[in-house]
Amino acid sequence: MELESIFNIADGYDTFLVDIWGVIYDGKHPFPEAIAALNTLKKQGKSIIFVSNNPRSSTFVKSTLKELGVAGEEPQVVTSGDVMRHILREQHQGQKVYHLGQARNQDLLSGLGMVKTDHMEHSDFVVLSCFLEENEDDLQFDSDLKIMADRQMLVYCPNPDIHAKQDQSLRKTAGYFARRLEQKFGGKAIRIGKPNRVIFEYAQKMYPQACKNKERILMIGDTLGTDIKGGHEFGIATLFVQEGISGLLKESMDIQPTYTIKSLK
Repeated sequence: MELESIFNIADGYDTFLVDIWGVIYDGKHPFPEAIAALNTLKKQGKSIIFVSNNPRSSTFVKSTLKELGVAGEEPQVVTSGDVMRHILREQHQGQKVYHLGQARNQDLLSGLGMVKTDHMEHSDFVVLSCFLEENEDDLQFDSDLKIMADRQMLVYCPNPDIHAKQDQSLRKTAGYFARRLEQKFGGKAIRIGKPNRVIFEYAQKMYPQACKNKERILMIGDTLGTDIKGGHEFGIATLFVQEGISGLLKESMDIQPTYTIKSLK
């Protein structure tokens, strides 16, 4: 069912799980109509929970949302970084971790009782959070990926997205390299984030009142393979924003969203 506006169906839902990149923001610029619509829903008493495949913590994302104009003193946010940190804290304290990713993502690993090492061969496991801009060489991590595969290392990918929209270009994100690890070198990666149901279960844990009735929850996202697939497999309705990543790449898949909309408004 194609919508002109989110308000065509808003009365049917109490809680909206909302992706960020490609839905309200392109990595550089906010989408004013989308943010205004969400702020209006919040004023109407709806729960807005941002669910993002961002390897950084929700604390960082909350500050970004405030800068974009999202209403409220404390936006409700769950990131794949939050879920990753929970898993690391529960399962890997005292172990050695090798991080393949940009320095700005190092906060993903801080304060968890692990030992960070610069030598992959000395690590107990790997966290893969790297990304590249559109014009950068996507083969530059191949030597590391080959070592991971050859050693059959435990590899976590805290951002399953293949691409992220960055203004008018596409950034290759960690999911791209997790896929390359598997398809090119025969390794394996554990993906933490949408479409994996663990991030939806974490949202339930963090916001139990808002997420208690699945029939009244709507997932809004621009990526078929993560947002829409994840919502579908979790058993909630979905709204596909067509002007985001999947629309740009002209992707298709067997799972159909409950609703579609050109852009969130």
